[in-house]
This record gives sequence, structure tokens and C-alpha cells, in this order.
Amino acid sequence: MNKIGFLVLVIKLGIFLLICFCSPLYAASHRSLTADEVKDITASSFLDNNDIWSPKHAIDGLSQTPWVPHRDDGAKGAWIQVNLKQTSPIQKIGLINGFARDETAFKINHRIRRARLVFADGQEIPIKLKDDMSLQLIEVNRISSDFVRLIIEDIYPSSKYPHTCLAEMKIYIADSVN
Repeated sequence: MNKIGFLVLVIKLGIFLLICFCSPLYAASHRSLTADEVKDITASSFLDNNDIWSPKHAIDGLSQTPWVPHRDDGAKGAWIQVNLKQTSPIQKIGLINGFARDETAFKINHRIRRARLVFADGQEIPIKLKDDMSLQLIEVNRISSDFVRLIIEDIYPSSKYPHTCLAEMKIYIADSVN
């Protein structure tokens, strides 16, 4: 193969890769679920049945307002579920662990170490969260579901209070291809 033939081949390959990875048909894009797409949010319980700790706070976009299950045993088995208005291709779940208002609130409350994500088709994905206040993304690879349930299995122990907190739970759905 001469230099011109090689150069033409490289250009064609570059164009092919550009089309494949930049075209909406091939790009793996997603977006965060909007409040209008959420039917409701339920939980096994919340602390003192006080609205301050209710499950709705896990999807309000504010990391300083967590869901806190009403359990003094580390919340093992406690769950929170986001119900969608329609079945959607779920791409990722984003979680902000603990009471993420500040470092003190974070450390004096339990945080989730291990949990399971459960979907409408029965699929379960075990997850392990880091012990920090950053947004942690879990790829679930386009599971079609009308709900996501998180079940707590283990915790990072607190330095003071016996309550487990989850600051935020975000659901990212795959964009439909036009």
C-alpha cells in the first residue's frame, strides 16, 4: 500500500469513528428524571413520622435534607422506592450518601455502606457506596422499569446518632433515539 492509499484509509477510519461515537444513534446519552416523571416516593419508614426526614427529601435536589428511616439498628432492611409514572430505560442511579449538610452532620449519623437496587423485572444489583458526600453514580445499563428500590444492607457507623441517612437519590434515564 502506498502513502496516499494509507492516508485515505486513515481518513475513512477517522470519519467512521467520528460518526459512530458522535452520532446520537451511537452516543450513550442520558438525563436526570424530572419531578413531573415521578409518580411518588415511598419508604419502609421515616424517623418519628416527621416530614423533615420523609422519603421525599431524597429526591428534592438538596443534600442537606436527607431521608432517615425510623430504625435504631442501623437501618438494615430499610428501603426507599421511587415510583415512575411510566416504564423508562434506566441508565444510572446517582446517590449522595449520609446527611451531607456538612462534615459534622455526615459523621455523627450512619451512612450506607452496602445496599441492593431492585427493579420491576426482578433484577437486583448489589452496590457498595464510598463513605463520602460526593455524588456516586451506579451504571445499571438501561434496565426498563417503572420503579427503583434501594434496600440498605450494611452501614458505616456514626460517631453519635443511631440513624442512617440518604441525602439524595437521582435516576438517570437513557434518552430515546430520534
